[in-house]
Amino acid sequence: MRTAAEGRCETIRNVDEHAAQHRKVVKARENRAPGRVVRIDLGGGRCAYGRQLLGPSVEFYNRVGKTGEAVDLLDVVASPVAFTIWVMDYAFRRRGRWELLDVVPLTDRERAVVDRRAKQDPISKALSIYQEDPVAGTFGETPATAQECAGSRTRGRPAPGPLRRTPEHLG
Repeated sequence: MRTAAEGRCETIRNVDEHAAQHRKVVKARENRAPGRVVRIDLGGGRCAYGRQLLGPSVEFYNRVGKTGEAVDLLDVVASPVAFTIWVMDYAFRRRGRWELLDVVPLTDRERAVVDRRAKQDPISKALSIYQEDPVAGTFGETPATAQECAGSRTRGRPAPGPLRRTPEHLG
């Protein structure tokens, strides 16, 4: 016999699988469109993949490919997420170092995720948690302790670890 919670989890899984089956890759004019997939050259004929979420957040996949190979973007975004970080707009320039691929639109569930980040002011060294809720349209920053920052969650996943977790870390 299943519990109510197990039934809800099964329903969510079915809805996510249904949404994923009906995804389509689309073109976008703007460089930094939500859902934009990027290919990052790692050197040595290898590349990594990332995808623009909302705001400055980009998720990077635990997937290493060969530079220049044809790839199914739906397969790329179905790959496990290695980490999510904020990325500056500069990375999304058409003449930048990242290859801008097409867009795999964000699901309603991906659009609704509250983004939380631990921050440290470079001058005062004060710690805070920045939070942005795309559904409510709210954002803000609250003072935090080191313990609260260590426990902050990012896009529903644990916050990224030390700086060694870069695309080069994937291979």
